[in-house]
Amino acid sequence: MTPHTAQPWMKRGWPAGVEHWREALHTEAARQLTYITHLLFTYPYLTRIPDQALLLAGQNESIHKRVQVTRDGTSGDRDATYILTYLSASCNITLNTSVIAGEQINLYWFDPRTGKTEVITKKTANPGELTIPSRGDDLDWVLVVEDASKKYKLPRMKKQKVK
Repeated sequence: MTPHTAQPWMKRGWPAGVEHWREALHTEAARQLTYITHLLFTYPYLTRIPDQALLLAGQNESIHKRVQVTRDGTSGDRDATYILTYLSASCNITLNTSVIAGEQINLYWFDPRTGKTEVITKKTANPGELTIPSRGDDLDWVLVVEDASKKYKLPRMKKQKVK
């Protein structure tokens, strides 16, 4: 968070931008952390596990275009109620949705920059394998796939003011 503690690779990717950690608490990045935290607490989190095996296609070797997948339930079982897929940049991906036991799923995009959601489809048949095309904007997004029968509420947040 401060220029003197930033690693060289951090400085190449973005400027540190603040002199002290207290200043960092009032940045756009700090506000965005509240959005993603809200999303993460929308779904059961004590049973959440990382599960990269659900990503069938779309992983990039570059850390700048990494795709991370997490879900609830037990690894290897078909007991998930949701899948959260973080894309650090736009790319086509294919997910194994057969771990969600429900016959119908809801899909939406979550924008970690604004906290807003964009519904892709609701109550569609769970295909077991789902291909999602790139958004094309090369920004980070979270793809949410959820069991429609669980009736989770979409996270909604009002934009906060920066002090």
